[in-house]
Amino acid sequence: MTPEELLEMLSGTIMPYARKTGHLRCDICFETITPPAEVGIYASNVDVSSETRRPLRANVLFCEECNPQQVRIPRIGVVEIQMTADLIDEGGLPMLENPRVNQTSKTQDGIVWEPASVWNEIAGIPVPSMEGGASTAAHISEILYQAGVDIEDIVQEDGSMDFTGYSRPDLNDQVGTYITSKVDSHGRA
Repeated sequence: MTPEELLEMLSGTIMPYARKTGHLRCDICFETITPPAEVGIYASNVDVSSETRRPLRANVLFCEECNPQQVRIPRIGVVEIQMTADLIDEGGLPMLENPRVNQTSKTQDGIVWEPASVWNEIAGIPVPSMEGGASTAAHISEILYQAGVDIEDIVQEDGSMDFTGYSRPDLNDQVGTYITSKVDSHGRA
């Protein structure tokens, strides 16, 4: 599948939301994204909250600042794609063009890890919902990353977590402070 074909397919899962709400928001920092802008798109074929396999679909929309350009911790058994595209205004509607695939993680790539468990252990609060639906591995890992948590150090190759050198209460506070700052500045999480 070419980047253009993939973007066309993924646009079908991003753009209906934009048309319904009249805007797009970054799923990590909650900033409104207005064209023209460069955006990141994470797509996968598994819903992390229910572990349900489904057709590949766009799961996370990143503003340029939050776009990781990569799948930070590829998850074995899941197809994950990290893309970048240009968001343009087409007659008052946001449209995506000029897609670039930054990284593809196939089912045999990555490690076994449970994003929801990692979130619960590190954050100690419920996973923030995304405007488009359920949380994904990229949603969870990027919020933790943006909050300053080095999850690549904590999550081990076998999927276990090693908190050596970390205080869980401090991590809870760090994530809570990040989420609170986003809620305070944007009115939701």
